[in-house]
Amino acid sequence: MDPELQRIMRKKMLELMKKMEEEKKKEEQEKKVEQQKMAIIKAVLMPDAYKYFMELRAHKPKVAKKIEDVIIYLFISRRLVTKIDLIDIKRLERRIEGREPVIMIKRRGENEVKTLSEALKSENEDKSD
Repeated sequence: MDPELQRIMRKKMLELMKKMEEEKKKEEQEKKVEQQKMAIIKAVLMPDAYKYFMELRAHKPKVAKKIEDVIIYLFISRRLVTKIDLIDIKRLERRIEGREPVIMIKRRGENEVKTLSEALKSENEDKSD
């Protein structure tokens, strides 16, 4: 085999090995950052909020990522005074998804559950008849 060809092959092989090593270091660094984020999340969330957050990560990863970013930002900027509870996580989830809180009404003796606006509309319609 030609010595020049061997030298080129060796050079390519070294470049590939270097590239693989750099990718491995980058993956390890990303893994380490992710572990640190999760440690912060676990430390600042109440147990029930943490459980709900982990379920969100499984079912709604984009929403969970945004919530994670908010929590990390608050932690880094030292704006967290108390631990975050389940209600706060659900509020963040609703705000990120663009959902407003809804008041549900169920009257005694009725099986139907209505939103407050539906109940008021039907009440107004009954009065106008």
